[in-house]
Amino acid sequence: SKRMRALLAFSALKNFDDLVGHRHTDTNFFNGMRFFSIVWVILGHTAVFTRPGWSNIVDIKHIVDDYAMVVVFGAFFAVDTFFFMSGFLQAHLLPAYLLRLK
Repeated sequence: SKRMRALLAFSALKNFDDLVGHRHTDTNFFNGMRFFSIVWVILGHTAVFTRPGWSNIVDIKHIVDDYAMVVVFGAFFAVDTFFFMSGFLQAHLLPAYLLRLK
């Protein structure tokens, strides 16, 4: 039933099995890139939203002088990685999909 499927969507056991279960696919190499990209994005958002002084343009110079913050600002590139992966997966899956339509 729809209610049971809705409840299973929030099941910790089912979701844990789906999360850590390993299925071999042609695109498994993306798993590491996806993991590091999401960690980088979370780090960037955490730094931006929890560090005081982002609204004052004078304080931003002191923030950017810190080398660790330069890495955090690089989280914008992690978002670009997600765009790359989505485009690659679309290009990878589209030919098989089009062949199935025939």
